[in-house]
Amino acid sequence: MVPLGYVHVADTFNARIQTFTDAGVFVKTWGTLGSGDGQFMMPAALAADGGGNVYVVDRTLARVQKFGPAPVPVAKTSWGNLKARYRE
Repeated sequence: MVPLGYVHVADTFNARIQTFTDAGVFVKTWGTLGSGDGQFMMPAALAADGGGNVYVVDRTLARVQKFGPAPVPVAKTSWGNLKARYRE
């Protein structure tokens, strides 16, 4: 469970995140396929902080995006292409 009583699930097959209440009630699906803000190619891991912000790791795009608190997450920032560091 993450702060504010929401559970976020990375759906790697559909390149999206699903949000549920801590009781398992579906709230919403967010994110679309792509490489822009709020988009994913393969969301692989999630974390949340005490303020309810959600961090999504995208394995294919090798980046982390930070979203505002649920249930209406908004992309706040991202840290991009980590693969570039390992190509040297």
